[in-house]
Amino acid sequence: MTGSTLRGALLFESTIAAAESCRREAEAMVQEPPYGGLVGQPSSWCVVTKKKGHRAYVVFHTPLDEASLRAHIESGDQVVLTVGLVVSRDAAHLNLNPYNHVASISMAKPMPFSAARMARIATEAKARAALAI
Repeated sequence: MTGSTLRGALLFESTIAAAESCRREAEAMVQEPPYGGLVGQPSSWCVVTKKKGHRAYVVFHTPLDEASLRAHIESGDQVVLTVGLVVSRDAAHLNLNPYNHVASISMAKPMPFSAARMARIATEAKARAALAI
């Protein structure tokens, strides 16, 4: 394994660990009010990467497409945001709202986009994580 391949593999593993950490944080949050109704509901994560060399192109990755995430990380794409989500089983058929999900979000520092754009990306990432369940 070359040095850059090894670095990419290590970065991929740390990215998956961070995604799982966000997912576990969201699971821990449902133990506290007002999220108690979500205890036992499914959880997932979504990692958003920014394409290397592109100013605004982002790609969403869930556990269903780890191979794609690995390829993006190993090609040098930047992790922009990671979301861990616990969601009511009914939310897959409804819009996410404050009563049917809880999320833990980790954003890149420094943020590569404006706060408003990061908020839109986070909203989309939560929706993608919910669909992956």
